[in-house]
Amino acid sequence: MNDDNRLSRAEFTAFGAARTVPTTGQRIMVDARERWIDTGVTVERGDVIAFDVSGVVRLSGDANDIAGPAGAHSGRRAAQAPLPAQPAGALIGRIGETEFAIGNQASINAPASGRLFVGVNDDHLADNEGHFEATVTVR
Repeated sequence: MNDDNRLSRAEFTAFGAARTVPTTGQRIMVDARERWIDTGVTVERGDVIAFDVSGVVRLSGDANDIAGPAGAHSGRRAAQAPLPAQPAGALIGRIGETEFAIGNQASINAPASGRLFVGVNDDHLADNEGHFEATVTVR
């Protein structure tokens, strides 16, 4: 429609495609030692992104320093993490330069357009262990 040689979700919808059919869920392993994991999913701002996340990660050498997708079981924060106001170890996302909390939410509205990356909200990744398993679906 706008001659950029890219069919956006909005342009696709304008041609009568049903928006109620979700994309196929992408299964992602979110390694606690990697800052950002490319989900392979591209979204448009406002798209509903559904998450089904499981798993537990360890955030340090302390066996009790564990987190689920919502963050550290102790509730602690990590001052130098990408989102310092969110719990350490929580599942977070990034689209372009926009970083945001996901945690254990079932779905969010995409805050920006672009490729979706996910990661663990921690300041020091080298001593982490484990991973979250996430299925990401755009509706």
